[in-house]
Amino acid sequence: MIRATARRRRERWRRSTVERRPVIELQAAPGASAVGEPAPAPRPDPARRLALVACGMALGVLIVALAYAGNRDHLRGAAEVYWVGQCVLFGAPAALLLGRRAVSRVEAIGIAVGLPAATYVIKECYSPIQFRFLDELAHVQTAQAILATHHLFHPNTALPVSPQYPGLEIATTALAALSHLSIYAAGTVVVGVAHILLAAGMYLLFLEVTRRPRIACLAVVIYATGPHYAFFDSYFIYEAIALPFMVACLLAVLRARREPRLGIALVWSGVAILCAAATVVSHHVTSWVLLGALICLEATSWRSWRALRSGWPLHATLAVVAAMVGVWDLRISPADVADMATVIGSVTHSLSAHRTKLAVSAPFSPRFDVWMEYLAELTVLVLVGVGGWRLWRTRHRPGSLLRLVAVVGAMGFFAALAIRLRGSNGSQLWGRATTYYLIPVSVMAAVALRRPPPAGRGGRRWLSPRLTRLGWSTPARVVLVAVLVVGGLAAGEPPYYARLPGPYRVVAWERSIDQHNLALSRWAAAELPAGFGVASDANTESMLTSLGHLAGPAGVAPLFLSRGYSAAARSVVLKDRIVFVAVDRRIAHQLPATGYYFTDDPRAGRYRSPIPVGDLTKFNHIAGVSRLYDDGTIVVYDLTGSRYAVRRRRKP
Repeated sequence: MIRATARRRRERWRRSTVERRPVIELQAAPGASAVGEPAPAPRPDPARRLALVACGMALGVLIVALAYAGNRDHLRGAAEVYWVGQCVLFGAPAALLLGRRAVSRVEAIGIAVGLPAATYVIKECYSPIQFRFLDELAHVQTAQAILATHHLFHPNTALPVSPQYPGLEIATTALAALSHLSIYAAGTVVVGVAHILLAAGMYLLFLEVTRRPRIACLAVVIYATGPHYAFFDSYFIYEAIALPFMVACLLAVLRARREPRLGIALVWSGVAILCAAATVVSHHVTSWVLLGALICLEATSWRSWRALRSGWPLHATLAVVAAMVGVWDLRISPADVADMATVIGSVTHSLSAHRTKLAVSAPFSPRFDVWMEYLAELTVLVLVGVGGWRLWRTRHRPGSLLRLVAVVGAMGFFAALAIRLRGSNGSQLWGRATTYYLIPVSVMAAVALRRPPPAGRGGRRWLSPRLTRLGWSTPARVVLVAVLVVGGLAAGEPPYYARLPGPYRVVAWERSIDQHNLALSRWAAAELPAGFGVASDANTESMLTSLGHLAGPAGVAPLFLSRGYSAAARSVVLKDRIVFVAVDRRIAHQLPATGYYFTDDPRAGRYRSPIPVGDLTKFNHIAGVSRLYDDGTIVVYDLTGSRYAVRRRRKP
């Protein structure tokens, strides 16, 4: 006790001596530190770092554009240059977001807006003067009908469901009518704005959930590595405009839910209902996903009576959205609901069957694409596990939205993986599902990649600290993002045979559109009566139905796979009321890139040589068949005068 008292006395004497000691300071320049003090570390300039990241993304776009130009000129190494450009494009923002320095809101917003703009520029570099995806051409027919008739719900011979969800075409035709732009130019502007707004809305939505700009922006970058974001979701299709409205609705609901002031909460609820209405009239699947997301949010509000009472904006929005979805789908598009029920039934039947096969997105894919696709799926699986574990460790902290995101993301990921493993046509359904389940999964992956996992307290280490630091260092995590980029592009659109633009290929989707079938489609729209049946290969038939306004039935392969006019060919003509036959002579010289020549081709995947020329020229020797069109590459025959043809009359 005596020693403690003496120690306190010495401490008081030392403090009094220091306080009485005179302090001598030299006059320092403005902004400089006093003598003897360490100089403050310079703060990073957000504008400068954002400019460097923008230069990196622009460099990636330039490299990809050079790869496109090189492949058009048949230069070697174009594919390798393409992959380098994509990695540079995504690696620049990933390096900043995964670094040690703090990320400001300005940088996060700049990356969240700049990255989708860069990916959309790449999509436009692929085809800068016309639409190339076949579904885009189907929606062009709906837009043409709106401009010509000034009415909605005009029948579409290529995609019957398109007129029932005309949100994209309404915005496009309005812009085209006001600005006198073409449908292609107006559609490019509308979809480009929607593509950027989707990423910006996701950033705000993730920021509302996580409250951290770095994690929110990193989640946007990870979502952009998905298979369908870069191209498919930026095509001129109805899903492209429905997605940003869905995200905006969810964001408005969360804002209204947390707003204590009644007036502002009502405004946010009104915004949510308007965005939901735009989603419902634009795309059926997106509206169903929105309804499911609102139901999940509603489930979290039942944790207490106080939360249930304060969540009235969510209750009202959910009721209105459910009513809109039910009325629109059951009154305007009941056939689409029946078709979707059939798809769900087939998937359920496939899941119950004893079948396990991890299919790739495109048949006959190169080994590099297959392995990178599998590696990307494995990476997502690991990130989902790590992100879920980190969120589980914070389960005692407030923030039920993060836990909801983790549960929904994990359920969506494993459900989509099960469909891919066991479902019929599972690869295509899995690709469509990535657009939606990657929204919560990207948040979990961003949480997993945010920083190295903390050292365990008293737990057993499976790896040494040095290996742990190496595995979760900034370069290692950037490499994981690069794996997601390459795997997502390998699994997405366009497929490997059309990933780079180039010369015409038979039944290769984007690579199968050229001046010959475009001129044919324009001629058919001007000269042939609309709604008449036409038979051709898969790509030419799709263009004739979308741009030529003809009707293209499936199962027309017997017309082309026999040397003579067989009984099977005559039955197809009579059953499907086929009047015209379009023969592209190039199918006699090339194998199909997709493995099939015709829709519902019985020989799909079994072609070892092109179709013999004699099977395609047999129409020249059938009595009564006349030749209407011939440009040296494509020939159109009229079967009206044939003995076995149907009468030439307009379909009711």
